[in-house]
Amino acid sequence: MSVKTATRVLEGNMTQAITKDMNIQDLANKHPEAVMVMAERGLHCFGCHGASMDSVEQGAKGHGMSEEDIEQMVKEMNEAVELKHAKKTEAVKTPIASDVIVTEKAAAKLKEFAKAEGKEGYGFRIEVVPGGCSGYSYSMDFDNAAKDGDIVLMKHGMNVFMSKDSLDMLNGATVEYVDGLHGSGFKIENPNAKSSCGCGKSFA
Repeated sequence: MSVKTATRVLEGNMTQAITKDMNIQDLANKHPEAVMVMAERGLHCFGCHGASMDSVEQGAKGHGMSEEDIEQMVKEMNEAVELKHAKKTEAVKTPIASDVIVTEKAAAKLKEFAKAEGKEGYGFRIEVVPGGCSGYSYSMDFDNAAKDGDIVLMKHGMNVFMSKDSLDMLNGATVEYVDGLHGSGFKIENPNAKSSCGCGKSFA
């Protein structure tokens, strides 16, 4: 099967391959990623009003390209379209992983406090609960085991437990331990919070 008549079957959809007979302007509109392959060879016909009426082959021959070079260029253009489609499909199929970041310093402090409370080896439980001055607040404690339905994350050698609902509201959040002039303690930077109160323990 020649490049001219080839078709691609991608994810169950029949996609017409780029051909050397394709109009340059149509190509630019439908497949800008393929146009970059032309540009790399010094072909900028898609920017010229007159030449944009030509086919890919006519434009390429106008720049002195051989038939063999044109066939190779068309092949690479189709590969560029396939690659873009494959990346787009992968992005749709691959769910965004939910995660909570616990910094190394915060994990070290948690282990230190757990040992001081006689709970060495316990995990760290963090939950989002209704209440607080802004609508929701963070609940943090030590727990020796996961509960039914818990999500368990391993952070710097320590288990972190939370419910699925809490993880949804904490996705991408960072748990840090800060030392400051006004005291020390754990601080949560939550990108899902629309607003936070001054105490830093409540959000909306």
